[in-house]
Amino acid sequence: MASSPPAPRVSIVTAVLNRRAFIAEAIESVLGQTYPHIEHLVIDGGSTDGTLEVLRKYSRRLAHWESHPDRGMYHAINRGIGRMTGALWGCLNSDDYYADPEAIRRVVDAYREFGPRAAIFFGDYAVTTASGLERKNLLPVDHSRLLAFRHGTLLPHPATFLTREVARELGGFDTRYRFCADYDYLLRATREFRAHYIAGCLTVMRRHADSFSMAMPSAMRTERHRIVAEHESSLSLAGRARLRILRPALLVKYGVKNLATVRRRLAEAWAWKNPSTNT
Repeated sequence: MASSPPAPRVSIVTAVLNRRAFIAEAIESVLGQTYPHIEHLVIDGGSTDGTLEVLRKYSRRLAHWESHPDRGMYHAINRGIGRMTGALWGCLNSDDYYADPEAIRRVVDAYREFGPRAAIFFGDYAVTTASGLERKNLLPVDHSRLLAFRHGTLLPHPATFLTREVARELGGFDTRYRFCADYDYLLRATREFRAHYIAGCLTVMRRHADSFSMAMPSAMRTERHRIVAEHESSLSLAGRARLRILRPALLVKYGVKNLATVRRRLAEAWAWKNPSTNT
């Protein structure tokens, strides 16, 4: 009987800039994991709000941390990727946290079972809202589905883990993109490697006034459209036609699995179009 592969080291890379209010919870969610073989690398971009004091407090429990001016979040993540030593790796935003202490263990279990057939492992996630946590239930995904959806929602990078082989093949994130380089990276990754879906919530993503999705939605949308156009440009006419057919079906499937999200977005759209009805 073949023995199980050895327990892999998991590298977690966190880029941070002025997140004193949130960074401790992110670090604690890593430290609280029951899976023991984890290294956490935190790359700070020159914080001035007290974040460095928090990092110094945790310095002995982090595999590595540093603070230098950088050229944005993805440049910082690339520095972390250059230092990591894990067989598996993922990125945890400085204002997000893992959903429970078993999150990384579930990823490792999937890797040990399906690793020969997949190099990308992802699960569901939750988003903080005014009324509490809103669960996002995902779908199995491949390159065509991810591109057809025109959004990184189907493969969110804080709930995605990749093998070291992916980093060796693709290198780092494309720093031409300020907001959505993770979407571009995972499009490139799914073009070369298979993704395995883990049914279960892995990460909680925090929505707040300073998060990219809340503070700069228009800039993110513009950059996402550019990424989609670049990836679609390599497809044949038949390939582009297939994406147009695939997208409505994906939207329906995602909507059925996430009715709470659909209801909230419809309510927000109604409130925006009818401001006189708001109290």
